[in-house]
Amino acid sequence: MFFWQLPHFIAINWLCREEYESVGYKMWSNGDLTGRKSGLLSAMFALMLAVFSLLPALLGFANLLWTIIGPLLALIMIGLALKFSRDGERTSARRLFFFTLLYLPAALVVLLVAWRA
Repeated sequence: MFFWQLPHFIAINWLCREEYESVGYKMWSNGDLTGRKSGLLSAMFALMLAVFSLLPALLGFANLLWTIIGPLLALIMIGLALKFSRDGERTSARRLFFFTLLYLPAALVVLLVAWRA
């Protein structure tokens, strides 16, 4: 969940950057008008999420279902983060944010089904 929360937070942070800056909060997205820095940072953490999502299978805790779907969900997040970094539009940041909301319950349900006790 650690790596999931960072793209989630960064998308919110960039969407609300003017408000954060106006009250003096020091945030990752300060001065990032294009979204490039925020998008790349989100992609980096989503890449880490993809790598770490392989651990349950590698350690023998999850079956093939998780081995395929877990990293696939993270790859979708990477794609959305890279799109956000390229175009820097509110729509792209919002899509990344909403995907992070869908990712968590989807990943937890798949992991629950795929878990080997």
